[in-house]
Amino acid sequence: MVLSRFPTKNKVSQLSNQVSRSQASNLVIYLVCPACLTRSGSHDKLVVLVRSSLTTPSPMLTFLQFYHVEASGSFSTGSCRNLLSLVDTSSSSRSISWLKWIPANVLSFIWKLDLDRIAVTTNLIHRGIPNLPASCALCSAEPEDTNHLFIRCDFAKEVWVRVSWWVSYDFTGVSSIKELTNPPHNQRLSHIHAKTIILIVYSTLWILWTNRNKWIFQRRRVSINGIIEDIKSNSYLWATHRGSKIQGDWDIWCIDPMRGLQVCD
Repeated sequence: MVLSRFPTKNKVSQLSNQVSRSQASNLVIYLVCPACLTRSGSHDKLVVLVRSSLTTPSPMLTFLQFYHVEASGSFSTGSCRNLLSLVDTSSSSRSISWLKWIPANVLSFIWKLDLDRIAVTTNLIHRGIPNLPASCALCSAEPEDTNHLFIRCDFAKEVWVRVSWWVSYDFTGVSSIKELTNPPHNQRLSHIHAKTIILIVYSTLWILWTNRNKWIFQRRRVSINGIIEDIKSNSYLWATHRGSKIQGDWDIWCIDPMRGLQVCD
């Protein structure tokens, strides 16, 4: 659908008020480049959020909300993220924490894990790749899907038990990946403690994945103790080297990570 002109602010606001947030679960986002708007003669730099009822025989587009591009006239990922945060959607990929302490490749992995798009055996078989072992490479007890590899596998269970002891936060009752990839909703946690939980969980998932790959491709098996040490060192280095105004104490971190990181003034 191509629009010959942009709706006025009042028109967009009226349409937006007619549609509840609960109806905005299936969204298509049109991001309009300010340069294109200038060339077309329009000076209203808007990003228009539209809803498409794709399940109906004749799709209908409804304008829900308008969004100003930044005052500087340039588009940024920050303004896009702010726009997406307004969307009420059932997709859990919008709920994962894009914590800056964590490297981009790890966040990309967490995002794909949350969508169940990583290359575990069941997904590879579904993609048509033949001659793959059906069972988990680490325990051989069940087919290797994401929930088994990271939660139900005996190897992963022992890792989560030890991480729970270390953090003093129980991960052993988790039953699905989405409970791990989504940020904790515990009001008793301070801001930095909530970030620390996310940091350690994402580090644990990453280390479990990389060690699974080491066993499959290099036949190198790392002990549980070695994995826990990798989780501690990786998460500490990420926070202290990538976190803004974060100061850490390695000795305290190894004993109690909730006291191992401090925010510098």
